[in-house]
Amino acid sequence: MPLIALLLLAQQLFNGLGLDPDELALQAAAQPSGVLLIWFLGAVLFTALGLPRQLVAFVCGYVFGLWQGVVVSLIAALLGCMFAYYVARQFLSPWIARRYKKFIQMLESFVRHDVFMKVIVIRLQPFGTNLLTNVCAGVSRVKPVSFFSASAVGYVPQMLVFALAGDGIRLGENSRLLISGALLVVSLILAGWLWQRHRARQTIAAPDTLPDQG
Repeated sequence: MPLIALLLLAQQLFNGLGLDPDELALQAAAQPSGVLLIWFLGAVLFTALGLPRQLVAFVCGYVFGLWQGVVVSLIAALLGCMFAYYVARQFLSPWIARRYKKFIQMLESFVRHDVFMKVIVIRLQPFGTNLLTNVCAGVSRVKPVSFFSASAVGYVPQMLVFALAGDGIRLGENSRLLISGALLVVSLILAGWLWQRHRARQTIAAPDTLPDQG
């Protein structure tokens, strides 16, 4: 699975770099505001460009610990989503509307009924890219409040999983890596269950088509 591969890749990357968690912790303690601001701004830019938010959660969990890592990475991912959404809406709307017309139509069709839950389903998918979803939502008729709030909820499971994995490596606790793997499987099962639930409740003649970027 792509997310499991990303988790293993992130673990190998940090082990290969030989990062010292004690040294990083001392730096964060010595200049907590400065370290947090640098990581936060970098994470916002990283996710705004459509790069994996799961990797942001992993790094934040490694540097800041589980719960602070989840909070920092979640807010950063949401701000990155908002940045891409509004840049697309204000500056790139005509080009995106022409270039991704089919995807925008699919997105609008999919979220027509129960926008909040449908966006959560999209965010729980283990494949695709945030960038395309964010920019296309920006030029679509999807309401920003519903899109952002549902995105925040949908981001939580995977941010928790990867922040837990990063924290486990920081503390040298393999048990946390195992727990993060189990939670990852649970989040994927949840995504599949929500999708099947909404297909079963579909009331229109044409079935929903889940956008393949999320």
